[in-house]
Amino acid sequence: MLKALIFKQLQELMYSYSRGNKKKDSKKGFSLILFLAGLYLLLAFSMFSMAALLGQPLLSINADWLYYLIMGVMAIVVSTFVNAFQSSAVIYNAKDNDLLLSMPIKPIYIIIARMFTMYISCIAYSSMLWIPSVIFALLYRFDVNVLISGIVLLFVISLIVLILSSLLGYFVAILSRKFKNQAFISVIITLGLLGAYYYFYFNLNNYLNTLLANVILIGGTLERKAFPLYAFGKAATGNYLYLLGVILVVLVLFAILCIFINISFMKVLTSTASEKKKAFNNVYSKKRSAINALMGRELKQFTSISVYMMNCGLGLILMVFAGVFAIIKKAYLLEYVAQFEMISPELLELIPIVILAIMVSIITLNCMAIPSVSLEGNNYWLVRSLPVESRDVLEAKRQIEFKLNIGPAIFMVLCLIYALNIEGLMAVVLIIATVIYTILLSYFHIFLGVKGAKLEWTSVTVPVKQNMNVMIDVFAGFLISFALVGLAYKTMTFIKPPYLMFILMIIALLFIFILNKWMNNKGAREFEKLG
Repeated sequence: MLKALIFKQLQELMYSYSRGNKKKDSKKGFSLILFLAGLYLLLAFSMFSMAALLGQPLLSINADWLYYLIMGVMAIVVSTFVNAFQSSAVIYNAKDNDLLLSMPIKPIYIIIARMFTMYISCIAYSSMLWIPSVIFALLYRFDVNVLISGIVLLFVISLIVLILSSLLGYFVAILSRKFKNQAFISVIITLGLLGAYYYFYFNLNNYLNTLLANVILIGGTLERKAFPLYAFGKAATGNYLYLLGVILVVLVLFAILCIFINISFMKVLTSTASEKKKAFNNVYSKKRSAINALMGRELKQFTSISVYMMNCGLGLILMVFAGVFAIIKKAYLLEYVAQFEMISPELLELIPIVILAIMVSIITLNCMAIPSVSLEGNNYWLVRSLPVESRDVLEAKRQIEFKLNIGPAIFMVLCLIYALNIEGLMAVVLIIATVIYTILLSYFHIFLGVKGAKLEWTSVTVPVKQNMNVMIDVFAGFLISFALVGLAYKTMTFIKPPYLMFILMIIALLFIFILNKWMNNKGAREFEKLG
């Protein structure tokens, strides 16, 4: 039975990364593998640069164990942050929990099967930081023992991430049954963790200088007061005795976790949220149009799922943060622009294009419309039974994304216009271009959402975090941003950036017309055939 459950979870995992077609040919499967491999290598290369920054000074003074400890802790923290709320959705809030529990299946088998697929995810995320760290160390000073320890510790680190993510998932599940606004609580916790991570990242040089100046003192303190951390660092250097000890401790902790989740699993699933009794008040609801009612439904769904908000709404916060940062650091930005002016005054004409490219790359992170189609799930026929047109359902999904994005986008652009002293007609054109490209991206996201729709899922992480089209959208957003800047730079000798901006706006309007026609006709028909 356990083998069958694990096979079922693996099928769901593979299905989540497919494009929604049941009969995929080998070329599409090969293209998918190439895309994922390229994306993985791109992220791993960026982590390799961070490992080089930290490893060069530490390895040069033979503080290998401290280097491995820091990179291992970073891999654990980052991977736990990424998987923080996935565990709650996968273990406690899966749609088929009731179905599986009604069968003669032991709950521990269900838990182990779900944790197995989570463990695969933990390996994928942990390896993106741990493997580049080990590769850099081996290139600096090759040691077979370090290679063997590094491979073994990858699975140990992933198991630690699984333990921490499962515990966080338990607390999130408990909170979701005690508070009505649990999604916002989850988002606030995640933003706090994200803020702490970026605080550490921006102060990395200061911490590194402190480590180098006090490496002997820090080593002695960790050995006396935080021996497990010291043992982890020594295990990564090829010390098999420490490696064996670390493996045993982690396995014992994992066994304790399994026992704990086995006990708490049924208690969490059978618990009900406590609600205060409310007196009945005769309240009249305002009459709303069908499209406004559908938009209200989409907004309620967005604000009630923490995984949805964090993965498809983080860019809203980034745009506000970028705007405030631009105003606070105006003098620094102008000084930075002045350096480019000294190199080539013509480069200043590229600033509006660069701002537009930044806005596009961030809005692609706010792709609420892509998973919104798949999130219909079992409610698909409820929507189809309503007396509304399918094109109105898609339009509501598109409009709610546009309205959520347009405010922060214009705020960021206005702040950058003020900070970089962009005046006159160019400022107005840039604002208009922001509106046009925000509309274009909302139509593009609806297109991807319908094309990659998958209604059969058991965990909300499948349409949100494991949606192939979401990954394609983010990757395409960065490519489009680089293409805009590159095109402006290559053509600036015969097409001035202000004129290029008008051309880009006309092209965007043309694509809006095409995608709007597709959504109202073929897209609506494809949506109707999803069931």
